Amino acid sequence: MDIFPAENYPYIYPLQNLTQSVTKNMKTTILLLSLMITLSCSEKQNEKKIVYDKTIEQSDNLEEKGTLKEFPKSKLISGLPFKLDSAKTRIFPIAEVKLKNRKGGVTKFSSYSGSSFEFFAIGSYGNREYYGFLENLIFEKIEDGEKYLLTNNKIKIKTFGQLYDDNNNPLKKLIYEIVTFDSNKDDELDENDLTNLYLSGIDGDNLILISKVNEDLIDWTLLGDNLLYFRTIEDSDKNGELEESDEMHIYKTDLTNLKTEEVLELDLRTLNE
Repeated sequence: MDIFPAENYPYIYPLQNLTQSVTKNMKTTILLLSLMITLSCSEKQNEKKIVYDKTIEQSDNLEEKGTLKEFPKSKLISGLPFKLDSAKTRIFPIAEVKLKNRKGGVTKFSSYSGSSFEFFAIGSYGNREYYGFLENLIFEKIEDGEKYLLTNNKIKIKTFGQLYDDNNNPLKKLIYEIVTFDSNKDDELDENDLTNLYLSGIDGDNLILISKVNEDLIDWTLLGDNLLYFRTIEDSDKNGELEESDEMHIYKTDLTNLKTEEVLELDLRTLNE
């Protein structure tokens, strides 16, 4: 007796066609997955929007460090502290509580073991940069234990790290990629808002905005020990979306005087004519 009659289970193929059908199905699956990934990436790129219900103005109001009593009231935790080269402070990364169950395959950030523990994951440090959407940084002076915030403003720090020159020597400057304002007006600061580039001293002092607040940071690089180059994209057609047709900029900042200027503007305009 046939356990799986073909007329009742038309999706079960004869054995001699199995290899051919599996190969065909694998190719179809790969094509579908590629299409899904492409569509997903396209949707993700289009998620970053700008709403122009208010005038976006250039601002460097993050230069003032806050005090602990001015810390924004929300459910926050700290990661373990670390010290950077030549710094006189320890840094505590601060983030919102994110409970992660180890069963879900999330990295374990604890020495405890067990089957039902949940762990607090707020970011990771690697390649001389700290990655993770942080709410703030607390700096603790090694000499006397005094603590202060990087800023008392509501921000999201996507990454930050110490700058190094071409000879691998540490510089007494930190660089940050920060979301500073709700550019899409959805009442949240997240990856769908514009990212700006900031610099500070090695101990979090003199935090200053380097890029333009209405442009989205693409990438940056340091040449030598004092020339910082970075690229941004601007919603030049003011349609609220960042697209390939929008204008891209490349800037140069001299770290000795923090003077920033745009480079290649006329050259690229000529090439695109």
